[in-house]
Amino acid sequence: MGPPLARYRRVWKTNSSLLLEQTETGSRVLDLGTSFCTTDGSIRKIIKTRTMDELFVIWMEDHVRLTKATTTYHSYQSILNRIPKWFMQLKVDRVEPTHAQRLLANWHREGLKALTINSRRAIFVGMFSWAIRMNNYKGTNPFSAVAKLNEGLKEMET
Repeated sequence: MGPPLARYRRVWKTNSSLLLEQTETGSRVLDLGTSFCTTDGSIRKIIKTRTMDELFVIWMEDHVRLTKATTTYHSYQSILNRIPKWFMQLKVDRVEPTHAQRLLANWHREGLKALTINSRRAIFVGMFSWAIRMNNYKGTNPFSAVAKLNEGLKEMET
């Protein structure tokens, strides 16, 4: 069993047994299924990520929070909160370009503009690139395989 829990500052719970606790002394990930913990804010390569939901939590805390502006972190969080449940429940090692294409098509059907969809695609390309570097994902980046949407002519004011 890991060290005792400190006072909570922020807790993230995924749909599975993975829990991220951020305390005064740093953050740690608790995998309640195997009772394992990491502390000290180091990269958590030892976590076996099972679903996209879990991967997003790890990416947001281990990468985005540490390397991006606070406003960017909150913007990403807002986007991630609106990802369809079918995508969040996918096993990470099963994500394919067809899933990426389906997600972009869902956003298009919801009425999002091509520029917004392409921006979100770029976020996912970055997340999967990070996951590959951190050994959380094996294979090629599924979002890199999906073409950007045509944004049409951009009007410029003169």
